Amino acid sequence: MAIIGQRLPVVGAWRAAVLPMALLLAAACGARDLGPESLRQRTALKGATASPVRELERTAFGVRFSWDVSTPRSWVEYRAQLLDEFGPQFSVITSDGASLVLSRRDGGDTYRLELRPVSKEGGQVRVVFFASAG
Repeated sequence: MAIIGQRLPVVGAWRAAVLPMALLLAAACGARDLGPESLRQRTALKGATASPVRELERTAFGVRFSWDVSTPRSWVEYRAQLLDEFGPQFSVITSDGASLVLSRRDGGDTYRLELRPVSKEGGQVRVVFFASAG
């Protein structure tokens, strides 16, 4: 038991160090569309603007980022266009009046986009992106 207890921090430290490298490698090897900056740009559909990416949390299991999108569209229109944009690459987990949640597995890694309107009439959308390594 003592050996396992001693190894866990090493594994956690290893994962925390490897995840950013895995994201960079994924970006360099053709999965360029899975990095937070690329996804931020893709969520800023024509006529929309996106705030800078903020890192919210980094753990041994993954990293979580967030940004806001200002769009002239209603939530219904914006969500429909996002489904067109991301539909071929991501699976739809939830798509309703309150949120759009998309997920993708690539090489054992998991990528998840959660989008929620800040107000009922739309115009402002909060995006949370989570990436976790195998």
